[in-house]
Amino acid sequence: MCEQSKKQPFEHREAEVTHQTPELSDDITPTRSLFLVDVPETAGGPVTQEGWAEHLPAEHRDVAKQLRRKHGAGFLLYLEHHYQHGAADIEEDFYSTYIGSYDSLFDWVMESYQELGWVEAVERMMHEHNIPEGALEWSVDYFIHWAKKYQRFQIYSFRGQLHVFQP
Repeated sequence: MCEQSKKQPFEHREAEVTHQTPELSDDITPTRSLFLVDVPETAGGPVTQEGWAEHLPAEHRDVAKQLRRKHGAGFLLYLEHHYQHGAADIEEDFYSTYIGSYDSLFDWVMESYQELGWVEAVERMMHEHNIPEGALEWSVDYFIHWAKKYQRFQIYSFRGQLHVFQP
């Protein structure tokens, strides 16, 4: 239990999220094995600086340049792993699969909790049922496991960030 919970056990506080790695059950793999890594020595095609747009149809190149300026490495990974050559609209195709680029898995997980409405739902439930702070904890590692195994998200570590894509 956190120190605040010991001092004020029945006062409602925001749901707590820890960076600690809990003991994982046998069916959950450690976090670091859940994302893909592009190794500069073996990465080819659009992930390289030169010639990244050469394989694109002419009608996609202007939009591709705008997307690369805006999303950098995230867009290059999209080209490398997710781009459909027959896509009618490269921008629409990109945004249909790209979730975002993050400095850490924790940042992505917290944004996801917010977008899914889970933080508000848990805080509301804690308040309604007078559940003390620290009684419930988020499992970041389990969320990542769930996202990879059941939602089939792909997470790439590239150029100092983590880039998340959905199927």
